[in-house]
Amino acid sequence: MTVESQQVQVGNEVTVVGGNVIARLSGATATPINPENSGIVLAPGISAQLSLQGLRPNSEVRVVIYSEPRQLGVLPVDSMGGFFASINIPADLEPGSHTLVLSGFDTNGSPIELKFGLVAYSSGTSSMSLWVGPIIALVMLAFAGSFIWSRKVKRENSEYWQTRLRGGVV
Repeated sequence: MTVESQQVQVGNEVTVVGGNVIARLSGATATPINPENSGIVLAPGISAQLSLQGLRPNSEVRVVIYSEPRQLGVLPVDSMGGFFASINIPADLEPGSHTLVLSGFDTNGSPIELKFGLVAYSSGTSSMSLWVGPIIALVMLAFAGSFIWSRKVKRENSEYWQTRLRGGVV
């Protein structure tokens, strides 16, 4: 039996609902780099928070990330049919679109598969964007400091020469 699922994204959290199963995945970044991309925006090497409800109690959920299939782990479901876990996104994950797939069983014992869209971005891009603001601020401070210094020197030189001219010492 196939159950239709719905995916809702708010900020950097995606909720997928399929039948009685509710899954939430939230990433570490708050602002997507490209709003055209749907899915969680993540930097490789960080952790994402994953929670599920409505699973068969005391079962397991397999977590795999695709473009190239890589198993991220098998997570135990608690006695109430849910779990909360932090999953590590591989540090060597290629930038671009990926799919995170969760496979397990719902409360009726039927197999389920939930999919999340992920967008991985280069950590070099993110670290560069972290430096842009401080670099601009330092350049502006340096410019303001040199402007103030040059005005002070001009004023002091002007006062020096005016004093010397008044005193007849030239």
